[in-house]
Amino acid sequence: MSKAYSKNLNNKIKLLPENSGVYLMKDENGTIIYVGKAKVLKNRVTQYFRKNSNHTPKVLKMVENIADFEYIITNNEMEALILECNLIKKYRPYYNILMRDDKTYPYIKITIKDEYPKLFVTRKYINDGNKYFGPYANATYAKKAVSTINELYPIAMCKKELKSGVKKGNVCLNYHIGQCLGVCQGNIDTKLYNRYIKEIIDILNGKTSKIIQSLENKMNGYSENLDFENAGKVRDKIFAIRGLKSEQNVSNANADNMDILGLAMAEDMACVQVYALRDKKIVGRENYILKGQNEKDVSEVLAAFIKQFYTNTPFIPPLILVEKEFEDIDNIKDLLTNLKSKKVEIKVPVKGEKKKLLKLATDNAKLNLENIIGKEKQKALMEKKAVEEINKYANISKEGNFRYEAYDISNTSGVDSVGVMVVFDGAKRNYKAYRKFKVKSIEGPNDYGSMVEVVFRRLNRAQKELKQNDDNPRFLPLPDVIFVDGGIGHVNAVKNVVDTFDFNIKVLGLGKNNKHKLKEVVKNNEEARNIRDFEFAGKLLNDISEEVHRFAIDYHKNLRSKSFLKTTLEEIEGIGKVKCRNLLKHFKNMEELKNASIEEIVKVDGMNEELAKKVKDHFKND
Repeated sequence: MSKAYSKNLNNKIKLLPENSGVYLMKDENGTIIYVGKAKVLKNRVTQYFRKNSNHTPKVLKMVENIADFEYIITNNEMEALILECNLIKKYRPYYNILMRDDKTYPYIKITIKDEYPKLFVTRKYINDGNKYFGPYANATYAKKAVSTINELYPIAMCKKELKSGVKKGNVCLNYHIGQCLGVCQGNIDTKLYNRYIKEIIDILNGKTSKIIQSLENKMNGYSENLDFENAGKVRDKIFAIRGLKSEQNVSNANADNMDILGLAMAEDMACVQVYALRDKKIVGRENYILKGQNEKDVSEVLAAFIKQFYTNTPFIPPLILVEKEFEDIDNIKDLLTNLKSKKVEIKVPVKGEKKKLLKLATDNAKLNLENIIGKEKQKALMEKKAVEEINKYANISKEGNFRYEAYDISNTSGVDSVGVMVVFDGAKRNYKAYRKFKVKSIEGPNDYGSMVEVVFRRLNRAQKELKQNDDNPRFLPLPDVIFVDGGIGHVNAVKNVVDTFDFNIKVLGLGKNNKHKLKEVVKNNEEARNIRDFEFAGKLLNDISEEVHRFAIDYHKNLRSKSFLKTTLEEIEGIGKVKCRNLLKHFKNMEELKNASIEEIVKVDGMNEELAKKVKDHFKND
């Protein structure tokens, strides 16, 4: 426990209630580092701070970093469990066991809310009024089904927003090969399109008998007229639809539907292999990686996985097989039962086929984890060598952690000029440390001057924070290397700024070729080194160069968009500076405002229905 906060914490611990609830541990920066639930908050939280407590090294390390905590009281343990799941997903605390990604089962989605619906595979299930089919434990099947349906029915497959009577660019290749009706031309037969969508929905629901009967009649008609080419095409459609039906996953739970969870753990990682059994067949398997499981036992990791995975998917099987029972198993079963609205069991198989399947899933989890750890170690080794090579080139002799900062300028002929700073801790991006600057003192397209201003402001802020011993610095620590987007001129200009502060920071330039690709690294008073001459650092240097350029362009585009939107809004009668500012704050960009309904615009402070209609009319006419 942080000494500076121990007295404050002791007082808070004494005041803890004996209710069920959730507790959130925080470090000295106020960052939530752990979320847990408790049947009795006072008892559970107090355990962390008992000197004789039998904690694992990781928990002891966490307790050392606890500067404060807060808690939320719930009516019962079930509410605490649900809240804990939601808060872990929201904050992703460092000391919780976390799924490395939010991968879930795939679905086939039909956007029936659109005037001209499309279908595609997605892993995100959103309650948005569209049609979802699945989940499909086999992602390959879901993709194959969409591909087959797109071959059978000439519906739109592009990402364009399609509306009747509105032309959207030129037709694509799909139109020319007969796989799209050319909706983007705005003259589509809506009734025909909707008929296709209805048939697709029937196919995905397994209702294919009428469609197949109709196609068989059509095929026989072609055959009687000796049109064997078209008869063959219809026959292929029949085979394709029958193939889809035979492979269709069963979504309605029954006794033969279950998930089998095989678990392997090593180092700081765990792998859960999910075997999906549907209608007595294994229809798919997926691997899920969890981080932060040091010194955790099997039961704790299983509980963390089940809470995070099954509360993030609308499909929950009636039976989940695991290798070991765990704390809170009854509460978690009740939680899943409530989510599914049908009974869900979590069981440990003792013998028979289920036991064999669990062993198979576990063996596969071990193999997959070994492979992932091997790749992670190789990646870490390459990153270490890349950092060492950069440091050697920059003449950095210190040991430990290294911070690289890269700067770029973006403007349009000197208008809306901005600068950005991206940060890499070694080979890892530190997104929280990224900073944006509006160039204030330079007018016109002056890259040197703009770069000097941005770097000066950054270092000046750091110097002030050092002098004031700021508890919450935004520009510390200082970097070991500053990378500037440019050649020797940029390097010299920025080095002069660094020297005025007497900071020991190296300055390197990232020189581009005429295609704006990284060509060389530039160092003061030395010949530039071609990026190909770096044995290990080439990829990292290119990543830094690309990332700072992307960040600068994105910031500049956003600024230009808001500037243009502000000018446009001020042209509307009744929209003054205050309402304009409120609209800009509420809507991220012009496209979002243009697509907003009158009801959504009215929600903005200062807006009413009359003004909202004026905004809509203005953009419609524009």
